[in-house]
Amino acid sequence: TTSPLGTGIFFIAIAVPFLAMGRSLELWDYVFSALKIVLYIVLIIVGIAVIIPGNPSLAASREAFAPHILYGFGPILFSLAAFSIVPELKRTPQGVSKTIVYAQISMVILYLLFALLFAGVILGDGSITINGWQRRLVDGAGLISVYTPSLMFSWVGYDLFTKDLGFKPLHAKLLIIAIPLLLFVMGMSQFSFIVGVTGGVFLAAIGMLIMQMYHVVFPNNHTVAVR
Repeated sequence: TTSPLGTGIFFIAIAVPFLAMGRSLELWDYVFSALKIVLYIVLIIVGIAVIIPGNPSLAASREAFAPHILYGFGPILFSLAAFSIVPELKRTPQGVSKTIVYAQISMVILYLLFALLFAGVILGDGSITINGWQRRLVDGAGLISVYTPSLMFSWVGYDLFTKDLGFKPLHAKLLIIAIPLLLFVMGMSQFSFIVGVTGGVFLAAIGMLIMQMYHVVFPNNHTVAVR
């Protein structure tokens, strides 16, 4: 489909569940997260069996990414945004902290294997050098990878506006819906650019806030590292 139409469909696919499902949005996210993991495992198998034998050189990918290496900061934070500080700051059921750690390690391994196997196939400008069913598989994994965090970030943003800043629920929902539309109207239609900005600024700021929270709750623990 065309880029504007695809963007519109994607926006509707985010907005409708966000407005209609409320807290049950988390279950919706579980389904797509499971699908994402399955797709990445399939991609890794395809990479080992098909991509690597047909693409022995990694030089092209190094040249493509080198001029844009700093752009990776935001997307990396975006990809690893499943962390939670809650088990550190309050009492939670036993095993929650370990579950979060295991989830993070699993995602790092999946992303690392994917990056190594598809180096030179997905270039720095976002272009993909393969076609056919392999291209569709990569497209599908990319779409689901973007969809799942977008769902939950919409609800995180809603909680931020209502619980932290005191906005009324209706106003918070309107802001969550309006901000992406505003970005597109301003011409920010490239997802990697939007992720680079939001990930680099918003998520990095959250990271600093979490460190400050840790310092307040545990003033004598890991003081040098926190500061």
